[in-house]
Amino acid sequence: PPASILPAESLALIPIKEALNKLSSSVLEPFGWVSADGVQPIAPPLTPPYRTTRAQRIKHLAATHIADIGAMETATHDERQYYRDKFRRRVLYDAPNRVESISLEQERVPAYLIGQIVHEALRHWHIPSQYHDQKLRQILTAYAWRVGLTKPASIEEALQRSIVLLNQFEGSETHHAIAHAQQVYREMPFMYRLEDTIIHGIIDVVYQDQAGDWHVGDYKTGFVHHNDYRGHATRYHLQIGIYASALSIQLGTIPQAFIHYVQHTTKLTIPQADWERALRAKSLRVRLDELLAGERDV
Repeated sequence: PPASILPAESLALIPIKEALNKLSSSVLEPFGWVSADGVQPIAPPLTPPYRTTRAQRIKHLAATHIADIGAMETATHDERQYYRDKFRRRVLYDAPNRVESISLEQERVPAYLIGQIVHEALRHWHIPSQYHDQKLRQILTAYAWRVGLTKPASIEEALQRSIVLLNQFEGSETHHAIAHAQQVYREMPFMYRLEDTIIHGIIDVVYQDQAGDWHVGDYKTGFVHHNDYRGHATRYHLQIGIYASALSIQLGTIPQAFIHYVQHTTKLTIPQADWERALRAKSLRVRLDELLAGERDV
């Protein structure tokens, strides 16, 4: 507005609020607008703050997150906090499962790294019967680098131990079934809605046998104490149940589910009743609320 409407020097002689009121009136009057002095402002519709809990904000979960949920629910009292912390780090903060220490000393390659290499090889069917020795070693070396092994001695150790496990796998019931299947799908990506959450991931193997029945399998490379496979597998019932449920929608039939323990060359069938029980035990929302209990909602 023109300076004559409200001289600038007058602003220094009156309170700020009064100056603003005079400025408002002076600006509005030439245009015939009505002043809103004294009217309390209100927020437009749908704009007030909407508070949600951390659990409500989780709309996407990976299949590995589901495995952590199942593990926590079946773990001992001492193990439960470990799995809760692991889940929170991965889902809320996108943090790695572990941070490795750096050592200049030559150490034995950890079993879990051997498991990761073998697991990757099985998912892509990189096994001894499919490749000559030199080619297989090149592939496994690439996997060794991927998991963080760089020292020649460590890589060689990892290759030798991995090849032993892959050879054992080729003598297993699981390998025989897959090798003689009508159809085989490896590294099958999937998305599945459970309640209001999208679960996504990659299924290790799906195949149709000669009788026409479908099977869904998951490779586990961990060590099972006392060979208690049935007890150990309970932590994976929720995960394998989601795999089977997702596939049943596409196939029109419920597949048979199994876990193959690579370290033990053991195939364990998971009965439908077991994984259905795990799915029905609690809603996913309740599970998430329990896992995130104690987290401050901000």
